[in-house]
Amino acid sequence: MYLVRNWAVPLSGCVEAQHKLSNFDTEVASKLSRDCSADAYLYWEGGQLHLGVTMVRSTATTISVQCPLSTTICSVLGAEEDGVEFVDGVGLFETEIRKAFGVNRQRLAELKIKLDPRNVLAYACPLPKAPLGPKLILLITGASCAGKDYCADVWVSMFAKRSLTARATSISESIKREYAAATGADAGRLLTDRAYKEQHRAALTVYFQERVQHEPQLPEEQFLEVVNGAADVGVLIITAGWTGLVHLSSAEPP
Repeated sequence: MYLVRNWAVPLSGCVEAQHKLSNFDTEVASKLSRDCSADAYLYWEGGQLHLGVTMVRSTATTISVQCPLSTTICSVLGAEEDGVEFVDGVGLFETEIRKAFGVNRQRLAELKIKLDPRNVLAYACPLPKAPLGPKLILLITGASCAGKDYCADVWVSMFAKRSLTARATSISESIKREYAAATGADAGRLLTDRAYKEQHRAALTVYFQERVQHEPQLPEEQFLEVVNGAADVGVLIITAGWTGLVHLSSAEPP
């Protein structure tokens, strides 16, 4: 039998990911006993980067015992366990691959194409072919409260009536989720409640500018994440203020 403990932590970005992984390596991985293993992995879910940790310990009993190392992991991650379960060999295999064929299936397919362009590992881990991505990308820009989201929703409905798959998304959605995770703000309301969003606009702008100072490539990365995350649609509609798209063109709005 195996005792499996899981953790899942939302991250604000690459810097926090590097920091937590470094602490995991020095405080956890280097101190494991021979009957225990711990794996850390990064994955993308709900428009946000997450760090997952799975610790597996072989055991002869089905009585859950508090492990000192699990307390260390909680301290390193700043989060409590998501769950504890006992599994046999088959269950352990399912535990190891549970993230591979869920929400990250498409990302893994794209990664395999990049790392194995000649499909040498065709049968080692079969994955679907990555779609070509959106055939049309529409950018809707304008001042705050100009009706960008409303227009995007109308166009999505229009394309749907013509049997075209379309999706509307905001270029700022991921940074809003990161800001919420870092400050304790309500991510859902930041995305849907205009009045609540206006209350946080100044602080959110400062947060984004500070992120860009440390990660100048962040705007480009956000844009590519939005596009790559919509590989299954024919038409992608992206809403943003002019500052959100300044990296795409040197031209300023009239």
